[in-house]
Amino acid sequence: MDEINSLNDIRALVAFSDVNGEDAAGVMKFIQSDVRVEKVKANPKRSVFRLTDENGRVLYLKLFGRQKFPFNIIRFYAAGEYRIAKALQKASVSIIHYLAWATLKNGGGFCVSEGLPKAVSGRQYFFQTARFDAQKRRVFLNRVAELACALYKNRFYHPDFHTSNFLFDMEAEKTCLVDPWGIREVIFYPEFRKIEMCSPWMELQDCLTSDEIMEGLLSSSLAKNKFAALELMDRAGAAYRRQRELRWPKIKRRILSGRAKFTTLETRGTDRYYWRHTRWFTPPEKFEVDPDWEIRSYSNAAEAEKIWLDSFRNFQENPPLLRVIHPDDSSDLYFSSKSNTTGR
Repeated sequence: MDEINSLNDIRALVAFSDVNGEDAAGVMKFIQSDVRVEKVKANPKRSVFRLTDENGRVLYLKLFGRQKFPFNIIRFYAAGEYRIAKALQKASVSIIHYLAWATLKNGGGFCVSEGLPKAVSGRQYFFQTARFDAQKRRVFLNRVAELACALYKNRFYHPDFHTSNFLFDMEAEKTCLVDPWGIREVIFYPEFRKIEMCSPWMELQDCLTSDEIMEGLLSSSLAKNKFAALELMDRAGAAYRRQRELRWPKIKRRILSGRAKFTTLETRGTDRYYWRHTRWFTPPEKFEVDPDWEIRSYSNAAEAEKIWLDSFRNFQENPPLLRVIHPDDSSDLYFSSKSNTTGR
């Protein structure tokens, strides 16, 4: 997948593929036009490319890497994702519009879907906009509940339902699933599946009131009454904390590596700069120290590391934005000019 970087690479990929789907011909024609290509995501299993034509139309090509048996049958294959998306669309569950899919000779494949120009991830919209505006937050939470309700009432189980896996269209003020892989129809919803469907509220719980969470669980139909919503909220909260603790060692390694969605490592001379990403996991626009930032120096690197890691583990209003490690193992942490407080 590393060889796919340009428009010609995309064209060659498509030319030697049997493209299927409701608009396979349209996708072929689109790729032959004047298209700008941007790689927006890459990992060993999948890469995602944004394709934009001269008229501003945006398509996304999701490229699946080759996988050995039995994983080439049970997960991450193009035809499976396309079929899931169409089943959700038929059930009137809001999801991006999938146009085509193909299987490659090397065992991989790709899907092509339409983009939403005015949409950002649900997590980005919440932390960048809705969190600071009561009316927008209310609309956002209502739309999340509607999406969860559509999945639940149509008996679709989503094993990875969180705020980065759906978009929020800022123009239409609607949510839209963006990654349907793993979603499947189930006969009934046992309690553990209801708990997993509570993840968006648990993910944002440090910024929400208990009433907002309870209202979301009621509006989504995951809970029938306030008593059931309170019980579900407690169970979901406990399950979320357990999962967070289990995932923490892996997340910690990623944060300290400076090569993950949480931080970016930059070497300047003999110093190592670890730049904090936004709460929706994008790097800072500029890797520059703002003159207004407050600097706190630590002779003990372990002390600075603990503060740095705690800021990712526990929600803080003003977390450190940059960690600098010097050759003598002393460290500096940079905070915004606001007071360093925690809480809601």
